[in-house]
Amino acid sequence: MSGRILIACATKYGSTYEIAEFMGDELKKTGLSADVYAAKDVNDVSGYNIIVIGSPVYAGKWLPEVTNMVKRNLAVLKEKKVAVFSAGISVKDDTPENRDKLKEASEEALREIKPVLEGFFAGKMTYRELSLPHKIIVKAVKAPEGDFRNWRKIRDWTLSLAEYL
Repeated sequence: MSGRILIACATKYGSTYEIAEFMGDELKKTGLSADVYAAKDVNDVSGYNIIVIGSPVYAGKWLPEVTNMVKRNLAVLKEKKVAVFSAGISVKDDTPENRDKLKEASEEALREIKPVLEGFFAGKMTYRELSLPHKIIVKAVKAPEGDFRNWRKIRDWTLSLAEYL
């Protein structure tokens, strides 16, 4: 099996990038080629067979770096296999309703792209790492603190990308 996979994501406090790095490492263990980059640094996706795009969800939206990366590469992305993932505390309780909330967060960025695969992963919330405005918001909405990432679920989703090569 051959093919190049790009994993491009945005991150606010680093935990979504940790997910992307984990994905890259898991793919490399199987012999696949996977590059992981911050979405803000991605200007050309043409050399990849699959592009994985990810973002944490804040205030019901993906981060602008991801939306901007999609806009910069839209013509090529429309012709490629694209997989997407969203990370957020709201899917700590993995229900269809909570997954739908994360799916809605990506709609603006993905308006013209039909992903071959979508992943919805619980995130990590560490109050002491948050900026003061974010700290106030998450405490007001009573967002739980902790690392809720399910690495087995992330691994299984990541390895399923191979079927699209």
